Amino acid sequence: MKLWIGGAVATMLVGLPCAAAAQDKDSEWTGVYVGVEAGGASSRQRTTTTDNINQLSNIAVPGRGLVVVPATSTSASGGDGKTSLVYGGLIGVLWESRGVIFGIEGDVHGPRNFSGFSSGPVAIPSTILAPGSTGTIGRDARMSYDWSVRVKLGAVVAPKTMLYVSGGLAGARLRLTGQDSFTTPAGAAPTSGNIAAFVSPTIGPVVIAASQRRNVLGWTAGLGGETKLSKSVGIGLDARYTDYGTHDFTLAAGCNVATVAAGTCAGATRTAPAITINNVLLNPATDVTPGMVPGTTRAGFRDIRLTARLVFHF
Repeated sequence: MKLWIGGAVATMLVGLPCAAAAQDKDSEWTGVYVGVEAGGASSRQRTTTTDNINQLSNIAVPGRGLVVVPATSTSASGGDGKTSLVYGGLIGVLWESRGVIFGIEGDVHGPRNFSGFSSGPVAIPSTILAPGSTGTIGRDARMSYDWSVRVKLGAVVAPKTMLYVSGGLAGARLRLTGQDSFTTPAGAAPTSGNIAAFVSPTIGPVVIAASQRRNVLGWTAGLGGETKLSKSVGIGLDARYTDYGTHDFTLAAGCNVATVAAGTCAGATRTAPAITINNVLLNPATDVTPGMVPGTTRAGFRDIRLTARLVFHF
C-alpha cells in the first residue's frame, strides 16, 4: 500500500508541471498548486465483536473435588463518534476552459483520534465458583494518517472565485485497540444439596488489551470553493464525506488469559490485582484466572470533515 501511494504521488509530482505547461497560462485557474489545510472532522466507528470469557476455574472445592468451568464468549455491537482536528497538505493541477474547470488533487493528513466504542456492563452468569460477574468491552480507533486522490470538476462563478465538486479514492492507516474489563464481586457462589457454597474473593478489575494496525481503502466525495487573493494565493473551504469501508481486526483472537499474561499473545497485555484462592496466590500465566479477551472485531469507519485552505498557484 505504501509503495502504491508513493508511486502515485511521484507520478503526480513529475507529471503535473508538464501537464500544466501545455495549458493556456492566460487563464485564471490553469496550473499547478500546492497548499495546506486545517479544520474539523466528525468521525464514526461501527463495531461488532465476539470476545472470549475465562471465569474462575480449576479450583478444588470440598465435597466437589476439582471444579472446571468451561470458557464462554459474549458478543457486542454498537457505534460511537468523535470530533477531532484534521490538518495536512495538498497538491494538484487545474485546467480551465471557457469557465469550466477540471482538476486532479492529492492530499495527506496527520494523525488523530478517530473514534471509540464502549459496551457495558456485560452480565456474566454465576458459576459454582463465583457469583455473577460483569464485563466492559471497549474499542478505540486511532488514525496514523489518511490520504486521497480525487478528480475535481468546477466552474468559475466570479472573476476570481470558483466552486467545485470532487470524488475519488481515500485510504488510511488505522490502529484498532480493544480493551476488555472483567470484575467479580466477593461473595458466595450458587450451590446445591448440602455442599457448602464456595466463597469467591473480589476479582479484578482484570483488564486485557490488544491492538492491530492495518491499511484501509475506501472512497470520498465532496464539494468546495476557492477565492484568489492574488494571482498566486487563494483561500478556500473544502467539505467532504469519506467511507473507509468495513474491515476485520483479529486483536487477540485465539488467545486466553494465560497466554496474554505470559506475553505470548501478539502483544496483548493484562493488568489486574493479585488473586488469592484458598490462601494460594494464583499465577495468571499458568493458572486459570478470570478475564475477557478481545477477539476478532469487524469495524466500519466513516467521517465528515470541513477544512479551510491556503493555496499557492504556479
